[in-house]
Amino acid sequence: MGDPAESFRIVLANQLLFLAFAIAGAILAGPKILPNGLLVGRGRLGIARSAALVLGFVILSHGMGLLLAQLRWSETGTLAELGQMVGEMKSAGPPSWWLVIIALGVAPAIGEELLFRGLIQQTARHWVAPGTAVLISAFLFGVLHLDLAQSSAAFLMGLYLGIAVERSGSLFVAMAAHGLNNTLGVVLPANAWSGLAPWALPLGLGAVAVSAVILFLSVGRSGEKMPENPPGG
Repeated sequence: MGDPAESFRIVLANQLLFLAFAIAGAILAGPKILPNGLLVGRGRLGIARSAALVLGFVILSHGMGLLLAQLRWSETGTLAELGQMVGEMKSAGPPSWWLVIIALGVAPAIGEELLFRGLIQQTARHWVAPGTAVLISAFLFGVLHLDLAQSSAAFLMGLYLGIAVERSGSLFVAMAAHGLNNTLGVVLPANAWSGLAPWALPLGLGAVAVSAVILFLSVGRSGEKMPENPPGG
């Protein structure tokens, strides 16, 4: 394994590339394809429902983490390598510590959300139904992670975030959920949930179910959704 700091600088550079691609894509697409832009404006949900969505996403993510640990998928591949690099950077202290927070916590919440739930999902809505657009963005979000364990979890989390964005009309909730969850993943000890191993399967499945209920109660009961984009040619 190379220098962990260099690896995180590459991660940060990739997020900046995602950001630039999203902005350039939105400019090229124009208002005909993206009448709602990249959804960086104020959404339709209040503080309470937005906070519930953020909490639900964190619960979903940690539930998936327990399930991956139960399957031992997180012990190999990119998840294991990433965990080792995070540990090395955290032990080095500042400024390395802040590089990890920015590269894994803050930057993906901006770059990945603007690209996947912003540009890709909103562009897809021009050509296909909103539900299909959510599936497309979630699938590509999963493919991005290039690992069976990460991709499986990322697909489900992409569905959650895509639905939240579709119903709220704003990327802000998705950015907040993504950023908080990733930051918690960095600051919490690597063995924070090791004591839950004997109950990983029921707790993991329960967390996924709870997050689905939170999502439904927060956005599913209101008949609100974004207006349809004009259909493509």
